[in-house]
Amino acid sequence: MRLLENFDAEQDAQEAVEVLFVHGITATMKQGRDDSFSLWVHEEDEMDAARDLLVQIRENPQMRPEIASRAKAMRSEAKKSAKSARHREARAREALAPKTGIGPVTMALIAACVIVAVLTKLGDDTAALRPFTFVGFEIIGETRALPRGWASYLVDQQWWRLLTPIFIHFGIMHIGFNGWWLKDLGSAIEREHSSKVLIAMVLIMGVTSNVAQYVIEGGFLFGGMSGVVFGLFGFIWIRGRFDPTSRLGMPKQTVMWMMAWFAICFTGIVGPIANTAHAVGLVVGGAWGFLTSGYLRRKFMR
Repeated sequence: MRLLENFDAEQDAQEAVEVLFVHGITATMKQGRDDSFSLWVHEEDEMDAARDLLVQIRENPQMRPEIASRAKAMRSEAKKSAKSARHREARAREALAPKTGIGPVTMALIAACVIVAVLTKLGDDTAALRPFTFVGFEIIGETRALPRGWASYLVDQQWWRLLTPIFIHFGIMHIGFNGWWLKDLGSAIEREHSSKVLIAMVLIMGVTSNVAQYVIEGGFLFGGMSGVVFGLFGFIWIRGRFDPTSRLGMPKQTVMWMMAWFAICFTGIVGPIANTAHAVGLVVGGAWGFLTSGYLRRKFMR
């Protein structure tokens, strides 16, 4: 902050604060020990504009009643917006809080992940992994080889492989993280939108994130529900921001935590991560939330 000016009267200082506020400049009034009142502008690059505004209001005192009226209306609207934001935050926390247990589809997805984790020994049993990987492969000694790659879908009609990598997990933390978030996010969507909607989301988010991961990064030993989890997160987050009637929303702290984890995964410090699957899942979920929020209809079809 920088000192803009000192005033002898509190009323004059407060009036200056209102003038700046109406024009989008944030300022703070402070009382000094000598009973004077100082006006401090928060942003350095707004000092010149603030000085010009004070000169303008002094040269045109007839503007003061209008400025006071506008400031009052703007502060009232700001209070309403802040109250609405607090309500949305509380509603978001409430929507994600456990209510009636885990949804049936969510429970089935978690169970499928656990079953595959047991069968594949959390990815250590290479032979057991073969039915679930994005493309089939043969084991030759201690190495793994792809048979026909992408063409195997067309030749063998193994379409399930487009989805099944979401059930593969490599380690306790991997399945624990995904299972925990799937429990909360999946159950919330089932509760507010239906089990059918969750099934559609898992299919679309799972397939698109798997395909993108294979096409962009290559390889075939990838897996995890993370792409779907980021997709469900993106849907709830964006839908809650653009649909005022939505009973779902994402608390700010959760958004910050998830996006921080999203960024950390790209650094490589947590090991090999299917980052493309994360990114595509997040984009698909966010787009789904935006397009179903009704925002475009409200904005362009009034």
